[in-house]
Amino acid sequence: MIADMGEKFAIAPENVITTGFYRSNLELLVAPAKKDRQQQLITWLKPQMQPGSEAPTIIYVTLQQTAEQVARTLAAQGINAQAYHAGLDAQRRDEIQRQFMGGESPCIVATIAFGMGIDKGDIRNVVHYDLPKSIENYSQEIGRAGRDGQPSTCPTMAGQDGLRVLENFVYGDTPRVRRYRSLARRDRSGR
Repeated sequence: MIADMGEKFAIAPENVITTGFYRSNLELLVAPAKKDRQQQLITWLKPQMQPGSEAPTIIYVTLQQTAEQVARTLAAQGINAQAYHAGLDAQRRDEIQRQFMGGESPCIVATIAFGMGIDKGDIRNVVHYDLPKSIENYSQEIGRAGRDGQPSTCPTMAGQDGLRVLENFVYGDTPRVRRYRSLARRDRSGR
């Protein structure tokens, strides 16, 4: 795989650097999600988000409506939080991202729409309010924390209630046998 990628990008083998993915500065935590998950989040987050010393934080959620709800709840508690998801227009998403990168808006409650291209070294917390969609997503999302080498925390609020939504995503992404048969018939008929 490494050789293939080097070849595709014309990188000589002596210029390839490989490292492990373990990052000792990340504290990975898993807590059972309580019935009042929003209060659980506030209790954990509030001490780290005192005005003037807000720790840059990304809170990942599964659904757009959850992003909006959680951001509103945090804002009502005095935490400068904004929702970010694909349902916002591009201009609004760009503005929120710019504010986060510049430190004006230290807390983003986001779906997976947020993160690609984010290279902010001082992110101190990456919270999974909902279970991540996959282990790959989890690894990529927590990888945004502590890129400057400073200690950072990555708590996951794990609960059964989010499993059904994740299962729907999985099944929704899985082609049905009927679809394969339809494609095979079209292929045989030349259409």
